[in-house]
Amino acid sequence: MAINFKHLVFGLGLVTVLSASQVKTFKTNQISDGSIDEVLECIMNNSAMDKSFGLKAYADNRIYFCYTDSFFLTSFINDTIDRLSPFGFGSDSAGRVATVKFPSKPKVLTIEDIDHMMDQLKSADNHLWDVSKLGFSKKNKKKWYSISKPVFTVDGKRAIVKVVEHCPDGCGNGSTYLLTKRSSIWKSETIAQWEFLPDLSKFKD
Repeated sequence: MAINFKHLVFGLGLVTVLSASQVKTFKTNQISDGSIDEVLECIMNNSAMDKSFGLKAYADNRIYFCYTDSFFLTSFINDTIDRLSPFGFGSDSAGRVATVKFPSKPKVLTIEDIDHMMDQLKSADNHLWDVSKLGFSKKNKKKWYSISKPVFTVDGKRAIVKVVEHCPDGCGNGSTYLLTKRSSIWKSETIAQWEFLPDLSKFKD
């Protein structure tokens, strides 16, 4: 039986296109609300968040506070050396200066994971938290949290989320967490911490 070369090439090309389409669909699938809820529950329990605090309704669209998120994430690629000092100083977009520490920098991400996470961050701008469902105060305007929308690795087994504690004078602190799912249970570890320094100019004579 003769093989039509043109048909063979077309068939191989079609398989390639379909395979690429399937991979793209897998990568851009929206994360389920259930996975997000599981990650938030783990963070709220392990970090002992105070439910008497308020919560900013809009999710934070950043997972770190002074470097770009992509730069921050590359320090966790499994085949690169550290590019962030273990401690130091940084400042956010509002000019607040903070002391910074990196308690843990596990090499667990791939370039594909980072691309996937950055795609998720692009769609996080309009994500709203249900403050009542999460159990935080709607009346406390003096102390409140902001929480980033969790971003997940391609396999869905790891997530990164940022939690910041705020107060009216610009003080506060924050942490970025890496969560790993094993046997249907999420475990968290702190991978970055910072504490905003007080504005000393307010205390000058």
